[in-house]
Amino acid sequence: MQAVLRSRMRGAAYVSRAAVASLSINILSLSLPIFIRKVYDRIIPNQAETTALLLASGVGTALALETLLKVGRAQILGPVASRYEAVTTVAAARHLLAANLAAFERVSPGRHLERLSAIPRLRDHGSGQALLPVYDIPFLFAFLALIWVLGGVLVVVPMVGFLVLAVAALPAGVQSRRALQAAADTDDVRYDFLIATLTGLQALKIMAAERLLLRRYEALQRRRLAAQGTAYMAG
Repeated sequence: MQAVLRSRMRGAAYVSRAAVASLSINILSLSLPIFIRKVYDRIIPNQAETTALLLASGVGTALALETLLKVGRAQILGPVASRYEAVTTVAAARHLLAANLAAFERVSPGRHLERLSAIPRLRDHGSGQALLPVYDIPFLFAFLALIWVLGGVLVVVPMVGFLVLAVAALPAGVQSRRALQAAADTDDVRYDFLIATLTGLQALKIMAAERLLLRRYEALQRRRLAAQGTAYMAG
């Protein structure tokens, strides 16, 4: 547990750097719409070609810096995700080995295996990657304000679009959680079947039950693929 906390504390420093990079990226992304406004307001009416070249070079530099910051942000969060996965996996294994035997046996082996296999899927959450959209929210209002300055009442169009997407996302989120839970339950059953089969493989061969087991596994695999497909479409 202490190792996980230390890893998260170290990761927090990297996440703060990624947050600064995200804020810088959003600031630099404002250069293009500002440039477009200047082109229509100042450059085209005055035929200021020299000014246009200077502004274009500035925007190009800003876009290049934005790209570099995105690459740097990925380089920052990548090692954090790997470290989080390694530390969390070891902590989970230590917890299982130190668990009460009665409590351990109340949970099926497939469930334990599914929980351990879920750790890699938490990489983005543990590394702070999932928080990156939060850093972009303030700039959403900045972009809306910029649209209002440039287009006036046209700002209503993206606002209505955001509202429609938000309302539509609510039932989709509920459906996605249900589909993911169904997929996890299907994986539990499949893991239990594999563990039981491998444990008693010698006896099953003596009974010549290979064909029956294969058909059973094929059915479980079809259920798993169907559940994963539903979860993918819902997500």
